[in-house]
Amino acid sequence: MEQEIVSGAKKEAPRFYFRVRIAKKLAFFLFLTGLLPMAVFGVFYIRNEEAVIKKEIFNTLVLLAESKEVRVLEFFNNITLRTRDFSSDGYIRDEVKRLTAGGSEKNRDALNKHLLVNKKTLDERLIGISILDKDGTIIASTDEKEIGKNESADVYFKEGRTAAVLVRTDAEDVHFGIISPFVVASPITDKDTHEFLGVITNAFTSQDLESILSANFITNMNMDLEMIIGGNTKTLHVYVVDHERNVILHPVKKEIDPVHDKSLSTLPVLECLEKEKEVLGEYVDHSGAVVLGASMCMIDQGMVLIVDIDKQEALLPVQKAQTRFFRVVTAVAILIAFFAFFISRMLTKPIRMLRQSAEIVRGGDLRHRANVAKTGDEREELGHAFNAMTASLEERQRLVEEEKKKLAVLLENLPVGVLMMRAPRGEII
Repeated sequence: MEQEIVSGAKKEAPRFYFRVRIAKKLAFFLFLTGLLPMAVFGVFYIRNEEAVIKKEIFNTLVLLAESKEVRVLEFFNNITLRTRDFSSDGYIRDEVKRLTAGGSEKNRDALNKHLLVNKKTLDERLIGISILDKDGTIIASTDEKEIGKNESADVYFKEGRTAAVLVRTDAEDVHFGIISPFVVASPITDKDTHEFLGVITNAFTSQDLESILSANFITNMNMDLEMIIGGNTKTLHVYVVDHERNVILHPVKKEIDPVHDKSLSTLPVLECLEKEKEVLGEYVDHSGAVVLGASMCMIDQGMVLIVDIDKQEALLPVQKAQTRFFRVVTAVAILIAFFAFFISRMLTKPIRMLRQSAEIVRGGDLRHRANVAKTGDEREELGHAFNAMTASLEERQRLVEEEKKKLAVLLENLPVGVLMMRAPRGEII
């Protein structure tokens, strides 16, 4: 019998590494069970919300870019057609032919007056008209101060000798008192022989184009964009880059970093000017900031129109949603922790009461019975089993006591002495 007991004692009991009270375990698992699904749902919800908002922003940016491209091209085409029309004017062609053949001051004055009175007044966007001879010298103009200047080195003269061309003059160039205007040049030819006589240039202010690109030009689309991104359009940039990668046009009253006016090598510029591909997506702009943008290639003009907005500003509604979510999660976590603690205490109360009863029984009071909570589950069964066990122990103790009494009576009545010894040491008991 002793060997069996020793053998049984050698069996290793299972180890539990999460060795804390059951109430804490229960509270922890209740807290985790309540919080984890909400956290997972929140993460997926925010990611989905970000994807939806980005899609809406991209759609709006494309519509915005397309609408502005149409108006910009319309403007470019109108001023180009206006210049071509002037270059085909019979009176201008005849007077240029006379002047290049050695005409008088009278011919020059008559041509200047014709340009000022009959031509410049046709288009309020015109700030001045000049006519250059074959060598690039201005021989007639709506502004007499321009006459005599040689502009043979300018791009618009070189390219305007063969076809109509649109050029944004350099930042330091001043024409008709305006810094860096748009100039459209078109060749003037003889009516009969089609011999090249010179170039006519029309200078236009950029104010109308700047208004087209400004944020308040297309009200409905900008309202949609502002509604999507929560009214934050401070970093919304709309600008045009030429074939030399210089920003030649940006919105009026729009704060533009000076870097914008330098050579740009951003993704939409390179893709359009080198591969004639339009870009819609996320990229790094000139300042190193990540932006969401759309580009439109104006291939015939050698230009690209870009609309972009800072990603952080555009996704500000998502960031606000994240902040609200974290606040809600924090509040809910506190509530879950409170209820988890309360429920764990309530669920483990019968076990704590049973432990107290076990301590009393261990102290020798076998008559004690645990108060069994009517939970209808294993805890109630455990309580009844404990009471049954203590009842059994009490009964056995009673029987042992009765046997002791009987044995004592028997020993007292024996006529001979009896010596009782405990095996195996032989101790007298």
